[in-house]
Amino acid sequence: MYVRPLLNIGGKSLAEYFWYFMLGYAFLSRETVLDALERRRHLFGGIALALFVLLAVSLAAGNNGFCTSGEIFQAYAWSTILFLTGWSKHRMNHTGPVTRYLARSSFMFYVLHQSALVLVAFYIVRMRLPLGAEIPLIIVAGYALTFTAYELWRRLACKTASPS
Repeated sequence: MYVRPLLNIGGKSLAEYFWYFMLGYAFLSRETVLDALERRRHLFGGIALALFVLLAVSLAAGNNGFCTSGEIFQAYAWSTILFLTGWSKHRMNHTGPVTRYLARSSFMFYVLHQSALVLVAFYIVRMRLPLGAEIPLIIVAGYALTFTAYELWRRLACKTASPS
């Protein structure tokens, strides 16, 4: 009785999404899975592109419900994630200052990005912009806020952690 409100916020189950994240970690932490995604990145990219076109045509036809929920949208989201993971493994598998920075920041970035995206989306959606402008704006502003929050955290944490 008291647990349910803690696990279900706004109709979304935190416990359910926790298991999605854990399954993702379990699969994507295996090098064999990452290698398979790298080999099939073109397939997933083609699927993502085809589903994007299908969703765009549906949105242009005024069928918003089809675009923002349902199996087609979920398939598009997952094929895009799998494509980007395979593409990143192929193109970004090297060392350098940028990759070292991203490797150090990845966990905190992961922790901060959800809150940043929700906060940004809350205000941008209220502007009632066209969906084609709203989504890229949410993505860019969300990542900018995430990087800013990470840098603030890193600098404050380093100051308080190091003896003066």
